[in-house]
Amino acid sequence: MATLDSRTTPICRSLDGDIFNVGKGPIPPVHINCRSIRVPVIDGRALGNRPAVAVRKDDLAGLKGPARRSAVAKLVGQEPSATTYQQWLGRQKTAFQNDVLGPTRGKLFRAGELDLKGFVDNSGKQWTLRELYDQDPGVFQRADIPAPKRKGAPRPT
Repeated sequence: MATLDSRTTPICRSLDGDIFNVGKGPIPPVHINCRSIRVPVIDGRALGNRPAVAVRKDDLAGLKGPARRSAVAKLVGQEPSATTYQQWLGRQKTAFQNDVLGPTRGKLFRAGELDLKGFVDNSGKQWTLRELYDQDPGVFQRADIPAPKRKGAPRPT
């Protein structure tokens, strides 16, 4: 179970909601400063709620005192444990998704071309946009995204 906020790493976003037998699968912490945990699953589902924070700096810009507290209260809440990071992120605003994934990955995510597991390799390392494109140019074409530049390619003038 990964933390539902904008600081969750690509590997933890991609593993969130996966179910492993006892003693199998990655055991948190899977990286330095990991905030994911393993939770028991009973009858096929995790029990309880977990915090969710969809706050962006821009959402709170210029707000002070009660207005700021009210805005934070609307953006910080609880989600059922069964909600995956993928489902939760899919319900967030475009700007938040872009903050988390980057604008191009955000567009691929919103277009339904790639889920969060599609952005990382088997070790949890995030693919570059060029690597994603080289694996399947069609996902970029269907989402109406131009091919990423090759490393070292000259910039258009």
